[in-house]
Amino acid sequence: MQIALAGSAIEALLGKPVVPASWIDMPEDSFETGALPLEEEILQDEVELARRTFAARVREWRTSVSLTPLDAVRTSYEQQGITIASVEWSGLADLSDEELDYCFAVAKRLGASTLSTPLVVGLPRRLTPFAERHAMRVQFAPATATV
Repeated sequence: MQIALAGSAIEALLGKPVVPASWIDMPEDSFETGALPLEEEILQDEVELARRTFAARVREWRTSVSLTPLDAVRTSYEQQGITIASVEWSGLADLSDEELDYCFAVAKRLGASTLSTPLVVGLPRRLTPFAERHAMRVQFAPATATV
């Protein structure tokens, strides 16, 4: 049996920093926050700074985290007769080169031969050198529509 694992679940297992949703989700208008226009602008600036700071923290974490725990995950699946065929990542277009190397390294460490991601304009060209370097395939899935 072959399965696909979600990159987000793997990162949670590895201890990826978690930010409270309240830092990321900003209400759409002043009425929801109870803020005046100038206060709302300041609040939006603070939320944007928090987003950038958290993104930098995650970027640093990805480039320094040990992938050793993934060996046990792979072994556990293999002992049950399950092969990890692919790892599914979203948001690859927004990652740095170091983070992309990390994503491929995670998939490879788990024994996956394929990294799967939603199709974004320009992403296939950007990922080609990484796929070649890591000797892996990339599968592009249609981006899911949100309603």
